[in-house]
Amino acid sequence: MQMTKKIFVVGKTTPKEVFVATTSKPFIIDEYVKIEDSSHSYPIGEVIETNAYAKIEEGTFSKETGIYQSLLSLQLIEKETTLFIAKIKLLDELQTPIMPDSEARRPDFSDIEQLLVKREPGKGFTLGVIRGTEHVQAELPSYLSNVSPLFDSGKGVIPQQGIPFILDHFAFREYPHIALFGGSGSGKTFGLRVICEEIMRKKVPGIVLDPHYELSFQKKMPGVPIEFEEEFSQQHEIFQFGVNVGINFSELITAELISLVEHVSDLTEPMRGALEQLHQKNDSYTTLINRVKKLLEAFQYHEKSENEKRRMGDLSDESNILYAKYQNKVAGLATLQAVAWRLEKLNSTGIFNCDIHQVESCMLKRKLAVIRGKHKHLLMLSSYLIGKTYGHRRAYQDFEQANMHGDLTGYTPKKFPPFFIVMDESHLFAPDGKNNTPTKRVLREIAQEARKYGVFLVLGTQRPALLDSTIVSQMNTKIIFRTGIESDMKMIQTETNLNQDQMLRLPELSSGNAFVSSATLQKTFYIRFRVTKTVSPHSGHPFDELDDFDDSSKLQEVLLNFLPISNTSLPQKHSKINNEMGKAIAQKEIFEALDTLEKQGKVTKRDDMFGKEYKAV
Repeated sequence: MQMTKKIFVVGKTTPKEVFVATTSKPFIIDEYVKIEDSSHSYPIGEVIETNAYAKIEEGTFSKETGIYQSLLSLQLIEKETTLFIAKIKLLDELQTPIMPDSEARRPDFSDIEQLLVKREPGKGFTLGVIRGTEHVQAELPSYLSNVSPLFDSGKGVIPQQGIPFILDHFAFREYPHIALFGGSGSGKTFGLRVICEEIMRKKVPGIVLDPHYELSFQKKMPGVPIEFEEEFSQQHEIFQFGVNVGINFSELITAELISLVEHVSDLTEPMRGALEQLHQKNDSYTTLINRVKKLLEAFQYHEKSENEKRRMGDLSDESNILYAKYQNKVAGLATLQAVAWRLEKLNSTGIFNCDIHQVESCMLKRKLAVIRGKHKHLLMLSSYLIGKTYGHRRAYQDFEQANMHGDLTGYTPKKFPPFFIVMDESHLFAPDGKNNTPTKRVLREIAQEARKYGVFLVLGTQRPALLDSTIVSQMNTKIIFRTGIESDMKMIQTETNLNQDQMLRLPELSSGNAFVSSATLQKTFYIRFRVTKTVSPHSGHPFDELDDFDDSSKLQEVLLNFLPISNTSLPQKHSKINNEMGKAIAQKEIFEALDTLEKQGKVTKRDDMFGKEYKAV
């Protein structure tokens, strides 16, 4: 019967949810269904539960639902026919229930275009495809049809399947900041790479903190279609902590220096007071540490007995002057020793070997500045670097606003662009709780105030419950990958608009699939991230790396070019063999490799009174 191939609303209906049934094919979780109810302007719903029944009996459904009665009246119950039933959540909550027994259908692209496509690909961040829209791929206009290829772990790069999900980054003006939450292997770092690529595509500058040395963008993803390829090597620069990015000590104000020293070890109030007294504007590191050591020497001198002082001789004039000036302003010898140790420990990291000027120059060229280093070193640098660049942007924007209103002060700050701050493992930079780290303080300020200055955060973390709750509350767009930790799921339920069905699915999400909850979106979207155009330098399998440690095959090939080899001729050829191998090879290794070649039948061996001689076959 033709009628049974259609989709119908069945059972009791509400203004929020309905059940639909068909015998044609299964409903797909997250797909969209259009209800042909003219009295409600043909509403769209989303599948939140899908079931298949091989046999329907009177007791299959409770009487209160009215589903069995609907199936009978619509003649949907047939022998040896599987019945597919889905629970539909209406995207717009209605004032009255849907008309019972209404027909429904899977929508065409034109039915859902206004709902799902808010920006063209060239005017937003193309992050992936919207799950549940695969059936309209053939209907997509050309500007949407091939902008988001996907990656399949078994097949590699595959064509786009569904409507592309395009995040409107222009809406960040009112609703800034993105958070990516997901456990290990969920695809969170993959998603972070996609967002970085989109930032570079739009030529928006940014700072990326990269403690895992993953976020370089020179290596292209194999198999990506030619029309999808993009060159990012010129859109980012990589900086190494202590090599070409650091802090110019003479530019530090006292509060910044104290924040840096706090990263080495906590400061007591006497230590903080000593730094406030001893640090002077425009000090170099050498000037300050010498001042501390000279004063330390004076305190040590004045704690000695008169006999010891006579044996030591007089203090230098500089030490005497410092002692006279600071003896009542610094707590004492133990405080100075602690301050000196912390300053030397801080300097030993290399943080004062260079400055941030190259990073600022990179950003002014509308590029991503990728900062690499150990996590603890990036913690030291980040509060200063982020604070300085945010300060430049804020000063410039405040000046522009004052200029518009004729309130100029005579000071003209340098022009500085809007930018993104991207960091993974963000809970380590801004932990929740009472530990008020310098980086956490500046990130909190940016999270709360920076929307009007055009500074945007992109924070990734495996443990969202450990990220500062004030910062989490300001993340207007949250992308949630697979996670199963109870405390994290409680936080996600509180901070997003995921419904109960979506929360139950979180521990089972496939890698690269995520829910997107945003103040800029009409609903929570379930998306599959697109393939990245570049790959991590760590993308190879670790066991494949073992081959790099075995030079035996290469050595055998090299030795074949130096035959004949004997005990007497090897000393003359040894240095050339080393040059070919790129390292020193012991004679024992060479003879072992030659014996292996003999067993393989590639060389012959002869023993005589002078030792062994190996010749080509």
